Amino acid sequence: IPIFSTWSTGVTNTDGDGGSVVIWSTSNYAQNLGSALSFGCKYNTSGNYATLARIRGAKENSTDGNYSGYFAIDTRTSGGSFTEKVRVQNDGNVGIGTSSPAYKLDVNGTTRSTTLLGTTLTDGYITINTGDLLFANDGGGDGFQFDYYATKMYIGNNAGSTWYMTIQDDGNI
Repeated sequence: IPIFSTWSTGVTNTDGDGGSVVIWSTSNYAQNLGSALSFGCKYNTSGNYATLARIRGAKENSTDGNYSGYFAIDTRTSGGSFTEKVRVQNDGNVGIGTSSPAYKLDVNGTTRSTTLLGTTLTDGYITINTGDLLFANDGGGDGFQFDYYATKMYIGNNAGSTWYMTIQDDGNI
């Protein structure tokens, strides 16, 4: 197996797990430095090789003596540099399309899901367990908000301060 790297490798038992294969980075400590395992292949008839994707572990901060780390998956386009696609932080938060996930699953982009935070999507119906249903533009400007409080449904602006219609539990508007 050809190895193209300035890293050192070894077998260790420093974490009491019975032994691990470790790739150590010999770089100075700094945020986002660590080591990686890259995957590549021959990409043309001339026999040229390229790395296609990698998984890596890196330091989350630049604090001396602090070894909090993250795990990342990087990919690249033909001719491009590696870009991070997935990150798992030391607190367990997972980011897709973001390098600073604030939630257990934090996705920056369009997703497809059958369950959302406080919401269940089943057979074409949306059930909201907590909160309101809000339709607004991306900037959070004008829009409509649907709320259900104390047996009444309110329809109004997204600030919730002006209600255009109230539907009573007996159907009266």
